[in-house]
Amino acid sequence: MPFVLAQLSDNYIDLLDDLVVEATKKSVASAAVVSGGTGYTVNDVLTVSGGTGVAAELTVTAETGGVIDSVSVTNQGRYTVPPSNPVSVTGGTGGDDATFDLTLFGWDLMLETQEAVSATVADGGTGYSVNDQLTLVGGTLSQLTGSAAAVFNVDTVSGGAVTAVSLVSKGKYDFVPSDPVSTTVSPSGGTGAELNVTWQGFEGGEKQVILRGSGNSGTDEIYIGIAALDFGSGVTQWDIRGFTGFQQNVVFYEQPGISPVGSYVPLNNASIRHWFFIDGRRIIGIFRMGGTYTNMYLGFINQFGTALQYPYPLLVMGCSSSPQLFSSSTIAISGMVDPINITTGGTNGPGYIRTPDGTWRGIANSSGTSLRLSNHGLVVWPAGRSQSSNANFNMTDFIPGTGNPGTPESIMKQTPNSARTSGFEFPIISTIITQTTPTEQLLGEMSGVYWVGTLTEDIGQAISEDQYDDNGQIYHLFQNGNRTDHWAYFLIKEE
Repeated sequence: MPFVLAQLSDNYIDLLDDLVVEATKKSVASAAVVSGGTGYTVNDVLTVSGGTGVAAELTVTAETGGVIDSVSVTNQGRYTVPPSNPVSVTGGTGGDDATFDLTLFGWDLMLETQEAVSATVADGGTGYSVNDQLTLVGGTLSQLTGSAAAVFNVDTVSGGAVTAVSLVSKGKYDFVPSDPVSTTVSPSGGTGAELNVTWQGFEGGEKQVILRGSGNSGTDEIYIGIAALDFGSGVTQWDIRGFTGFQQNVVFYEQPGISPVGSYVPLNNASIRHWFFIDGRRIIGIFRMGGTYTNMYLGFINQFGTALQYPYPLLVMGCSSSPQLFSSSTIAISGMVDPINITTGGTNGPGYIRTPDGTWRGIANSSGTSLRLSNHGLVVWPAGRSQSSNANFNMTDFIPGTGNPGTPESIMKQTPNSARTSGFEFPIISTIITQTTPTEQLLGEMSGVYWVGTLTEDIGQAISEDQYDDNGQIYHLFQNGNRTDHWAYFLIKEE
């Protein structure tokens, strides 16, 4: 699935809506032959018919007498409405009638805070009066501030039966009641009125969503959540979480295996420029407000081990371990390549990872609000230094161990006189999650995320939003939070 640049969102709520739109588009993971058709040849390029969006393309890899035996997916497409199986195709060198069953991947919206928009009368009941207030019964109310059931006014009646209603208050639901919805009444003694209600995603303030990812093969189940919250005094955030499963009619903060509190993404209640890097395993977001770039990584890492050895490698990585103004000038605003817990000696957040033993553990490269205090048990290398006592496991970091900003322990430079004629003029390193307690191991790497030392003798200091073409592979450079030290940058690969 491709990199997505949406120029602007209006605010932190609109930003969440934009993310849901992009994440829930579907792409093709694989295609199985249903009917091989006739007249096809190897290397025929076939365009999938149907659906709404960018069409997928399949390439014939084997055929027998013009009948297709197998295909590969050479353009995964990007659908808002996928085509229905079996799909037909067009193109090639004259073949006809081939059909396929597609396996799709992407994210499904499992929960979204909802509000009532309007209603029609399903059953008017008896004993009602004009201006009675009907409160909806059922559904699951949100845990967000000010949550309440939706209320409708009785506008007209006929012989005591309700004939028309209008909205009084929208309500705030994690799961809405099913039509027809029963009601309670105030102040008269009417009974039996039921409504058919129209709903929409909540637009008036705080909201929550839960998404289920299918992995890039279309066979995984990855559960992540975002709560868009307003803490007052301009502090608007995303509270990002991971889950081990999903239960219908269970509120956001009580879903199975929820990650601990302490992964926040500071945002603005005004325009936000953003970049999304989305595939079926993870969602990366970069958000610019003024000179600050906040970020998040939400989903699976590329684990070092098999799915049996490490079955649910879910990373929840925000920018701060507590709610912060996005414009904060302290190191409290950090991010995915160099997470900082702002509590001196703190070990929880702003990152959490589901470890191979099935527990959530906090990730922090440093702690403290004004200076670096390094050597933590679970870090993001190379910007973090693990506290290993094993000389063979100690991994040098390329940022200061103390101070703000401090002096780097080591400096990495590009190999001189390299034979490369294109690409980077500075070194890049995969971002690796390292654990030293209770056991020493490398858990895996963040998919498509690379630490980069941006200061070189040849080009000087790079700047955020730079793009680099490495032999046709595009990378985008961003800074970590509000920091512009040459070790505080990272690259995201465009895929």
